[in-house]
Amino acid sequence: MDQVYRKFLEHGHEQVTRLATASDVLDIEAEPFWPPARYRCIFHVPYLRLTNSGVVERDPGPVLALLHIPADYLHPADKYLYLRIASVYNPGMVHPNISPAGNVCLGAQLKAGTPVHALLHQLADIVSYRNCGLHEANSFNPVACRLLRQHGELRRQLQSAPLIRRNRKLQIQVEEI
Repeated sequence: MDQVYRKFLEHGHEQVTRLATASDVLDIEAEPFWPPARYRCIFHVPYLRLTNSGVVERDPGPVLALLHIPADYLHPADKYLYLRIASVYNPGMVHPNISPAGNVCLGAQLKAGTPVHALLHQLADIVSYRNCGLHEANSFNPVACRLLRQHGELRRQLQSAPLIRRNRKLQIQVEEI
C-alpha cells in the first residue's frame, strides 16, 4: 500500500472516530483491515422512499450507507471519482443525488484528497435532504426531482438532528438572599 495513502487513511480514521463520537445521528463501523478504507454508516434520519406500488412515503430510517476510499483516491485518473465513493442500501430511496441502484453523487466539485470527515459531512447533508437540489438538469436522478416537487410536503417533514450535537454549556449562578 502506498505510504501517503496509508497515512491519509490513518488520519481519516482518527477524524471519523471523533465525528462518530460527537454525533447522535451517525454510527460508523470501519472495515476490519488497518487502515480502513471502507466505512459502514448508519444515519439515524428519516427519508423518502418510493414503494412498489408507486407511492412516495416517509420512512423513519435509518439510512444505511457505505463510504469507500479507493486506492486511487489521492491521484485519480477517473474524472467521475465523486460517483465511486458512496452508496446507500435503502431500496427505493428518493433523492436527486442517489440513483435507483443506490449510487450517491457527492458532486462534481469534489476534489481528490478531500478529508474523510468532509465526505461524511457531505453524505450526511445528502441523506438528510439538506443538500437536495430539484433541478433535473443538474440531477443524478431526475425522476427523484419530479417526485420531490410533487411531494414537497413530505420533504418538509424530514426534520433530523444535526450531524454533530451542539455543545450547550449551561452556567447557573446562585445568589444568596
